[in-house]
Amino acid sequence: MRRGCNIHSVLTSLFVITIFSGVSAPEEPVTTAEFVLHSGPRVAESGQSLSAIQVGDSQNQTTHFCGTDLTSPAARAAHDRYHTARKNGTLRRARKFSSPPDIGDQSTFRIIDQLGTENQAWIEKTFRLVDREPDAYLIWVDLEELLQLTTSKLSSLRTALLESTPAGSVDPSQGILVNNETYFGDPPDYDGDHHTDILFYDIGGPNSLILGFVTSADIDPLAPDSVGNQADVLYLDSRTGIGSLAPVAAHEYTHLLNLAAGFDLNYTFISEGLAEYAIVMNGYSSWRLISYLGVLYLEQPVPNRFEYTRPLFNWRTDQLGGQDPLLYDYQRGNFFFGYMGDHFGPGAIGRMLQAELKGPQGIDSILVVENSSFRELLPDFHTANYINDQSIDPRYGHPIPGRPLSLAMPTRQYDGEKTLNGPEGPEFITILDDQRVHGGSAHYVRWINVSDFVLNFDIFGAGAFPQEVVDFQRSNMVARVIGERENGTLEFFDFTPQEDAIRFDGRFPSLTLLVTHIDPAIGTGGRYSLYASWVPLSLATDMETEIQIPATLSLGQNFPNPFSSETTISFELNRPAHTRISVYDVLGRLITHLVDGPLQPGFHRHVFDASHLSSGIYFYRIEVDGFVQSRTMQLVR
Repeated sequence: MRRGCNIHSVLTSLFVITIFSGVSAPEEPVTTAEFVLHSGPRVAESGQSLSAIQVGDSQNQTTHFCGTDLTSPAARAAHDRYHTARKNGTLRRARKFSSPPDIGDQSTFRIIDQLGTENQAWIEKTFRLVDREPDAYLIWVDLEELLQLTTSKLSSLRTALLESTPAGSVDPSQGILVNNETYFGDPPDYDGDHHTDILFYDIGGPNSLILGFVTSADIDPLAPDSVGNQADVLYLDSRTGIGSLAPVAAHEYTHLLNLAAGFDLNYTFISEGLAEYAIVMNGYSSWRLISYLGVLYLEQPVPNRFEYTRPLFNWRTDQLGGQDPLLYDYQRGNFFFGYMGDHFGPGAIGRMLQAELKGPQGIDSILVVENSSFRELLPDFHTANYINDQSIDPRYGHPIPGRPLSLAMPTRQYDGEKTLNGPEGPEFITILDDQRVHGGSAHYVRWINVSDFVLNFDIFGAGAFPQEVVDFQRSNMVARVIGERENGTLEFFDFTPQEDAIRFDGRFPSLTLLVTHIDPAIGTGGRYSLYASWVPLSLATDMETEIQIPATLSLGQNFPNPFSSETTISFELNRPAHTRISVYDVLGRLITHLVDGPLQPGFHRHVFDASHLSSGIYFYRIEVDGFVQSRTMQLVR
């Protein structure tokens, strides 16, 4: 059984970054002032820098590690037996009480003693009923812990479970039980008494920090007589403070509902993330401090030193950097499902829990119903984690007010005023080769003080693989350039890995390349390479920042590609000429002339609106004074 729920105090820690690269311009620490990308109110938190990264905040943080066992062979087998019996109509109902108990009644229950230790075991203990609500719950307290569940603590718990939740809840006039059941479905009701038995005891012993759990052993039709209670049971720690009781109950009750709907046994991150969303959904969003975006491990290799570069759906039990990584896994699950809930609503998250299709594919199937997908969602999520400013776009921020939040720092940063000594003298370039971005995660490569920026970005080893492999690898990676102009405005430009270079004309105090692997099911992600060149901002002149006359005629690859509605087609003209850009379907039938007329030399972009077309492969062609070039693009609905 993995570790149980606990309170874990994380004190302020500082990590100093020293990064060297033998193939690129020197990477520089980012000062607080340099990191500000936009003048909006929630762009960067004070005190953040790459030269000294703060983990957590100046206060201790309270966190909750759930004790629900989802991974052991015994837990999986019990879960599967319950669902098989329910599907076959052979589920055994074991009613514990012949009539509803009264306040003050006593009963024996089986509990896991010293959970999370080497000595954990099922034992029997006697409990007293201290509160009940028809068709809702029975609250029992271990006779040895009666003094721990004070009148005020019990009153606060009743209010949170039945009567009201804080402002920001999906329904502040309802308690946690109704809010959770509204969106996540009904509990198993294994014993048929329409009650959840809430058992308060010292779960892990006098020195334990465990807070709560549920177990599939309670609904296992073949459980031994010494294991489980054959009832819907929510186990809470009797030593838990009032401030944590409600968030922990919201989390753990979601697990109980998830038992009825069926756990995703292959992705603990999803099951825990759904339970974490219940904390947010019920108005306790600030209870979980989000600090993982600023956590750095110096002992890890570049570029994957940052906590946010781990596979998005990863769930760990190992130790990194002296910290318990589960702290950050819970934060990531809370933040990611909270982001989806912010943008698609609690109904969509509830459908993810109840869906028969599990895993990333199940989540993506719900996103498709919401007119989205991982391809669209993940770049926006990682953009929000970097700039957190909804004034630019609602997708680019987290709307929860007052939540402690450390934003993501650049994975790498380069000062555009510094040079790399090449074979022909000083060069203003960056070369990165064979960079792995894990499934669902992101890299942020940032340049400061650049102008007329040119970027070659493609999957690693594109020329060495068959075309179908290249196309697959490219389809799973999305890049977004976030360019800051001198007036403080931000520009966003999305594209997929491709052969052709992409130009960004003008002056940029900062320019960030966000790279995302959009399939969390592929934990290892994919690999990319890039070559970038630029004119230092201090050397840029008005002439240099004007559109330059290209040396040749060329037609660029559309971006994004594949695309779902609109895509941009770029081309270069080296002389004034009558230009025609035509789009054809796979049978060669003309769709439209995107351009048909005289144009001046320079770099041109035109948007192709394909919202009225069906999915498939399309061709586009440029014709200029006898010069003809064609490319393909893919429309995906």
